[in-house]
Amino acid sequence: MARAIRRGLANMKIQAYLTAAVVNLKRLAAALYAFILTRIALGPSAPTNRAHSGSKIFAT
Repeated sequence: MARAIRRGLANMKIQAYLTAAVVNLKRLAAALYAFILTRIALGPSAPTNRAHSGSKIFAT
């Protein structure tokens, strides 16, 4: 990080962690947004990949 806002190794490490956290949150937000858009595009009656949906696990 050639342009660290704060001086010192400890402060640079904090800035690096915060920068990485922001990058990961942006990726997560983009993935969630894409997931929501595909669910809206497919509609509520789209099939899911659940193997046990509707099965009676505790039936006697």
